Amino acid sequence: MIFDKLKNANKYGLLFEGLIRGFKFLREVDISNLNPGRNEISGEDDHGDDFANFDTYTTKDHADARWESHQQYADIQYIVKGTERIGVSRHEDVQIEEVYDPDRDIAFYTGLGSGTEITLNEGDFAVFMPWDVHKPCIAVGDKGEVQKIVVKVRVR
Repeated sequence: MIFDKLKNANKYGLLFEGLIRGFKFLREVDISNLNPGRNEISGEDDHGDDFANFDTYTTKDHADARWESHQQYADIQYIVKGTERIGVSRHEDVQIEEVYDPDRDIAFYTGLGSGTEITLNEGDFAVFMPWDVHKPCIAVGDKGEVQKIVVKVRVR
């Protein structure tokens, strides 16, 4: 997991090329032109697999948020507006609730895990690799509206 401000994203591209593409998209995107839901990422170096989900939602009580992980994509979760908490845990500290669905690239888990929570504010991002079990959309205090872009970059 990586947690930082978008202005510092250039430090992390050397981890793998997909992060470079994802951060480039976030730096250059005109949010007013994004459609809710899935937005394909294309350009000169188009790999055809990367995309961004743009969503506006109300954060959830901790008990209503779900642990999840992916296998094919890393998530770059970027907060456009609002604040939310995201839990982070290891696979060995949670139990499978819904087995991995390759068509949706997601598995769900139960358990508290020995993880931690981070708080993302406007301009913050967090990267979750396939080995990072994460629990997004948690309210900080009272529930609030969040506008978020989740860039999905293929790792496999």
